[in-house]
Amino acid sequence: MIHNRRFENWTVTLLLAVTTALAAMWVLEPMLVASSWQLRVALATGCLITAVAMFRLEMMRQTRHERVARQFIDVLCRQDIGDLDNADEDSPLPSLDRRNAWTPILSFVREYLTECGRRAEKAERACTGTEIRMRRLEDDHAQLREILKHLADPVLAINQYDEKGVSTSLS
Repeated sequence: MIHNRRFENWTVTLLLAVTTALAAMWVLEPMLVASSWQLRVALATGCLITAVAMFRLEMMRQTRHERVARQFIDVLCRQDIGDLDNADEDSPLPSLDRRNAWTPILSFVREYLTECGRRAEKAERACTGTEIRMRRLEDDHAQLREILKHLADPVLAINQYDEKGVSTSLS
């Protein structure tokens, strides 16, 4: 991920400054009167060592951020979706550093999963309500069938669309 940001790690910034200074001395060194190949080798070695150290420190930082992001995703996947909404107080989720490059996307994923959890709970409540209404209607229907079955006279019921609703056969 490429970001337009300042250097936030002072060690890496210091090593970058040392590398730049050594590179500048490498360029300017041949202009000096007392130039030697040992000095040029020392400058090149120093520049290479600081560049490698700078690269290693930056890679360690990125690895640490990726490890925290992986832990966050692992805990997020194991957590119940219903618990994501109130995860601020007693959250098992690892805290994300604002400098971590993964923070924006992981926050977005958490918010999206929280919203999906809310929708799922709402759909589950609606489904439960529908099942309850269906059972009541089935009970009412069974009760009406029992009442109509015991009537001596035939009954014909027509709804508002002139469709046959309920009828009993002639005995």
